[in-house]
Formats: sequence, C-alpha cells, structure tokens
Amino acid sequence: DMINDILDMAKIEAGKMQISRRLIDPSDAVDSAVRLIRRRASDKKVTLSFDPDDDLPEIQGDHLAIKQMTLNLISNAIKFTDEGGRIMVAVTREDAWIVIRVTDTGVGISPEDLPRLAQPFEQASSNDGRNLKGTGLGLALTKSFAEMHGGRLAIESTLGEGTTVSIFLPVSSPGDADAEPSIQETEAAE
Repeated sequence: DMINDILDMAKIEAGKMQISRRLIDPSDAVDSAVRLIRRRASDKKVTLSFDPDDDLPEIQGDHLAIKQMTLNLISNAIKFTDEGGRIMVAVTREDAWIVIRVTDTGVGISPEDLPRLAQPFEQASSNDGRNLKGTGLGLALTKSFAEMHGGRLAIESTLGEGTTVSIFLPVSSPGDADAEPSIQETEAAE
C-alpha cells in the first residue's frame, strides 16, 4: 500500500495520473469502502456507520478513485479514534455538490497542523504518545483525486473532540462541463 501511494503521488505530481470518469452512483463507491474497512473498525472496537441520503444523483466520477478517497479518510479516522469511539460516514447533496463526509470522535487535530496536512508526507504531530505509522500520503492523494474530479477537500477539527473531513464532488450531467461550479466560485460563496 505504501509503495502504491508513493507511485500514485509521483504520477500525480508528474501530471501522469488520470481518472476514468463515467456516470456512477457515488453512494456505491463509498459503500464499497465502508464494507471493505468495517472489520478494521470492529477490531478496534470503534463504531462505523454509513448514512447516505436517498435519491442522490449520479455523477461523472471514477468509482475506484472515490472508493480510495473514502478508504483513506476512514483509515485515518480509525487510526486516530480510540476504542469506544464513533466514525460516521455520510453522502449528501449540497447545492451543486455531492459531499462525502467522514466524522470521527477521535483525538482531533491542532490548529497549527491543519494547514499542512494535505501536503505529501505530512502528518499531524502526536502529543499523546500515539504511534503515527504511515506515509502521510493518504490526505494528499485524497485531495489530488478530489481536485481531478473538479472538487476539493475540507478539514475541520477540534483538538480532543474529533475531526470531519469532507470531499466535495461536482454534480453535473454528461456534457455539462460548463455548468460545473469552479472551486473558487464555491469557496467565495461559503
């Protein structure tokens, strides 16, 4: 997994990574990730729930990339959530966006660490003696895949209370590329 993450990041940085867009149900991709990682959450005695909205529109997206983004976020949530904690995964529609949201009741992230987290090889510092295994590529890959879809990644966290990471993917019909809101337009509206 580490080698694949490094190779994927190298491809992205070289402009060689491509996604295969087709019309998909985003909930299916997220559900695949939840089913794949549910055992790891259970082994750690962390409750993992999945609550997609009903009647979500299909989007132009790469099923495998959306599944990988979701796996990365849930894996991080499991890593930083102690036994007895909860991880909630949701898929909703918010205006022109499908939002995949992973919320945990974990240790949270300090405000100083937030700005650099989606950079390759960066991780939050651990003040609680937690072993931070990993490459620090999961969030960077997730951010890059979201941007390749015309979307973005957002992280909100409160130290000691938990973290919410959201992936915003544009809702559009095939051939409606001009109708997709730009990232800058969306950030200005927020």
